[in-house]
Amino acid sequence: MIFTLERLLDSICGVLKENYPDIPTYSNPSKQGTSVPCFFVFFMPTDTENRIGRRFMRNIGIDIVYLVENSDPDIYDQMISVADRLDFILEFIPCEDGKLRTYD
Repeated sequence: MIFTLERLLDSICGVLKENYPDIPTYSNPSKQGTSVPCFFVFFMPTDTENRIGRRFMRNIGIDIVYLVENSDPDIYDQMISVADRLDFILEFIPCEDGKLRTYD
């Protein structure tokens, strides 16, 4: 498997679509004309840490935004429910040859 950020993003979007088939998922946060509710998945700035033996660890930050209508009366309950479920379903992200474990 060749690890690419595009494949990682596709895997995350696939997990979201599998668990929320009726909610559109976008990998570009600047999309116009989206219908709510929807998910936006995009990269945050990354950082690199020095490790032992001239090795480096790259932290790849990914932000998942759940967008709903502000006038929805149960908006808070929806967001808590989605956040709780995302925490569970995104612990491992499937890749071609296995799974990646997430943290934070």
